[in-house]
Amino acid sequence: MSWRGSNTIQDKIFACLTYLVPLVEVLRFGAFLFALLPPLAVLFSPLFFLLPIYGSYWGLVALAIFFGLYFGVVRNQSLSYFLRFHTMQALLLGIFAWLCEYLLQLFGLSQQLVFGGFPTANDPMELLVAIVSSAIFIFVVGGSIYSIFQALRGETAKIPIISDAANSQV
Repeated sequence: MSWRGSNTIQDKIFACLTYLVPLVEVLRFGAFLFALLPPLAVLFSPLFFLLPIYGSYWGLVALAIFFGLYFGVVRNQSLSYFLRFHTMQALLLGIFAWLCEYLLQLFGLSQQLVFGGFPTANDPMELLVAIVSSAIFIFVVGGSIYSIFQALRGETAKIPIISDAANSQV
């Protein structure tokens, strides 16, 4: 859906770049899939270089990026609706991944996220964490890739619930 003005190539590129936030945020959830499918890890290897920078200084860099994008782009009425919408949608996908990570930490299940590998038959909780983390990874990566392709086409991506929330904030 392309409306509220034309989208420049600059807007399309910047809209695509905002999806680096959820992609970097969700990398931890892909540990099981990366162990199962090594070519997938190679595909995501450029993002692994961003992870130490993104998580440095006790997460202050990630927080600064979030507030910079929110107040500098989403709340900036002089920028195009297209760019503001995609930025908000990327931030919401990142927030979803962050909330899932902290929910798993709350239940003491985040250790499996860090070490990954194959779940053993001895602990069914490892299998549950592997399934849940893989589903979260697939949802966020799939939503980000779909949104990137839609942004390159100059259209807004429609992801259920997330797009509605992004639209209400823009």
